[in-house]
Amino acid sequence: MFLLIVSTSASAIGVGPVFTRIDFEPNFAKEYEFTIYNNDKINFNAELSISGELKDYITMDTTSLVFKADEESKTVSFTVNLPRDIPPGEYESRITIKEASESSSMIGAVAAVSHKLTLTVPKHGKYIKITTIKDDKKIVVTIKNIGLKEVEKIELTNNIFSEIDSNNYSNIINNLLPDQDYNFTISLNQTSGIYSHNILLNYDGLIKNITETIIIGRINITINNLTIKNFKLGEINQLDITLTTDWNQPIDNLIAEVDVFKNKELITTIKGPTTTIEKNKTLELFIDTKDYSEGEYKFVTKVLRNKELVSQKEFLLTLKKSEVVTQKKLPLEIIILSIIVLVLALIILLFEKRKKKKEETTTKEKDEEKETPIEETEKNIKTEKKKIEKFKYQNI
Repeated sequence: MFLLIVSTSASAIGVGPVFTRIDFEPNFAKEYEFTIYNNDKINFNAELSISGELKDYITMDTTSLVFKADEESKTVSFTVNLPRDIPPGEYESRITIKEASESSSMIGAVAAVSHKLTLTVPKHGKYIKITTIKDDKKIVVTIKNIGLKEVEKIELTNNIFSEIDSNNYSNIINNLLPDQDYNFTISLNQTSGIYSHNILLNYDGLIKNITETIIIGRINITINNLTIKNFKLGEINQLDITLTTDWNQPIDNLIAEVDVFKNKELITTIKGPTTTIEKNKTLELFIDTKDYSEGEYKFVTKVLRNKELVSQKEFLLTLKKSEVVTQKKLPLEIIILSIIVLVLALIILLFEKRKKKKEETTTKEKDEEKETPIEETEKNIKTEKKKIEKFKYQNI
């Protein structure tokens, strides 16, 4: 910790962290914070000031603080805003925190500490900014030249990995001009879970390496079955719930709950202990059937994580004296598929009927067209007969 001692009572104030390091990027903007500690648990006023080569680029949310004896610490925020271009070199500034003289417990004694900032501006003058935008199916990586010089060649490698899986995606970008950007899309076909996304850039001999955590898909837990082995009505019985998941890491903070209904009335709720699942697991719960009678019951089985519902499934069980009969219930997917098939069958039937009716109409029209030449022939014969009769009459 950097400590500016004006008197021997400087231990009254503490600060942490004691420094911030910044690597230059054009138009860089970021908020930072540090904590001031009231080590001696006293009442005092603190004054804050900025000095050094970077003071024009630093702003604070406050320049004074009032501490009471029962206040152990306070957090101060400051923002660094850099221009697009700064000459290469090392730069330094300090934010000094000192006890106001009027609040000092000793005459002529002032305690002070400081938070140090360092900025490194390299000589190469080439800067690349990386941004990522993710949705459920893809990640779009944007590479932008934010410097004032052209970047001649960029070798881009994306690695999406977990403890059991790794996928690499590579590309080469040539002649990226200032303010120009390049988009690279990665399709996410991995199993649902938590992954690390590493972006490695090698550009004109410079290296930039960024790693971030991404989540692909969402937590999905399937309730496969609910069984009661060696059932005895009127006794405490073990209830087994089997679960599976495709999540790539263990899922913790899970609780199973079972609501038992009879004739739409809630009889009891059974809760299991907090547990963790990795790929598959059988949960053991216990049900007291002392006041139960024979008959059909509905077991609404739920899995919750941090009090939020993750999965739910209903089971219809008929409880008898010494056995449990599971009522088969068609899954929703099969019901929907059956409805779709039925609708398609009706559409095909209507289409066939319409087609048949159209064919009958066409046949009738063709028959009528066939009759027309016969009628014309009969008409012509009658006309010819009249001509012959007229000719005979004239000759007589």
